Amino acid sequence: MLNSAEVKIVCDIYKNTTLKCKENDFVYLDPPYFPVSRTSNFTDYTKESFGIQQHQELASEFDRLDSIGSKVLLSNSNSEYVKSLYKKYCILKVKSTRSINCNADRRSDHHDLIISNYNITIKDTKKATHKVNKPMISKIVSE
Repeated sequence: MLNSAEVKIVCDIYKNTTLKCKENDFVYLDPPYFPVSRTSNFTDYTKESFGIQQHQELASEFDRLDSIGSKVLLSNSNSEYVKSLYKKYCILKVKSTRSINCNADRRSDHHDLIISNYNITIKDTKKATHKVNKPMISKIVSE
């Protein structure tokens, strides 16, 4: 997909770019993660916060992109709320590490969600292959 000479990578507010998308375009969305705890509720990356309403709007845009045939991939926090927004899509739970935490012992044992509107195959660090078809929630966690 990204080996094409016609690839254009854009870093912008999603609303400025996704309206230009068409069938077979690949779109990666990396919004401010939905807070999973009282201490992880930082959503002010810009002067406009990215809260529940913005997550709902993004999920609606994900649906619109799916309806026109774009391939969409999104990352977000491992929360029941995010799972509910994207329940009809492929959801992978993956282990992640946080670079920032005042307590170094709390930088591991986190999980994020990778959400896509297409079937994907993942190879983990143990060289195992996992096929994930939508809609499906799968747990792929490398020790």
